[in-house]
Amino acid sequence: MGYFGKDRTTTIPLNERPDLNDKDELVELVHMIDFARNNKRLHEQLWQLHATGPLWDGDVISKTDRNELLQIGACGKVCVKGEDGFNACTYFGRSLLHVFDWLYGKLPKH
Repeated sequence: MGYFGKDRTTTIPLNERPDLNDKDELVELVHMIDFARNNKRLHEQLWQLHATGPLWDGDVISKTDRNELLQIGACGKVCVKGEDGFNACTYFGRSLLHVFDWLYGKLPKH
């Protein structure tokens, strides 16, 4: 048996008690942490979408970064007041942002 008890709380966002997660949730968490560790440059783009979205395409920090977040489901294309061309953070994106914040610290409000 390891040093830490199963019921030990952690600082991992939304996963204070990993012993209560099922296998799929734990695998998803590992993938999110790995992704955030390898893609630090996406932190600010995801923060922008979460903090100030929905954003018109011309107002995103980087369309390339936004496209990468679209591919993994961290943001989505939305209509705002009947107009196309906007981007918003998804619920998954918010969870991923918490992982980025946990790893690198929260970004200052602009």
